[in-house]
Amino acid sequence: MGAGTLAAYGRHGDYFRYYEINPAVIDLSSGSNPVFTYLRDSDARIDTVQGDARRLLEQETARGENQRFDVLVVDAFSGDAIPVHLLTREAFEA
Repeated sequence: MGAGTLAAYGRHGDYFRYYEINPAVIDLSSGSNPVFTYLRDSDARIDTVQGDARRLLEQETARGENQRFDVLVVDAFSGDAIPVHLLTREAFEA
């Protein structure tokens, strides 16, 4: 949950929703004794949803559950590899 560090900027009244594809990462950042405490320590209200964010956002929209986010942050990088498929014109049009 690379974008989890953004929770440190959360203030009372803010809402952060994280989509995380890897359940092990959710386990490391939640529960009573997390390894990464950004989510727990944030003053914002935090929700974490397990799964592929692209699919989950599409499903939510199809159900009429548009989130109306002010900001959508995508952390798609893994290791030192740049995900070239996300840097295409088509990716930005979607």
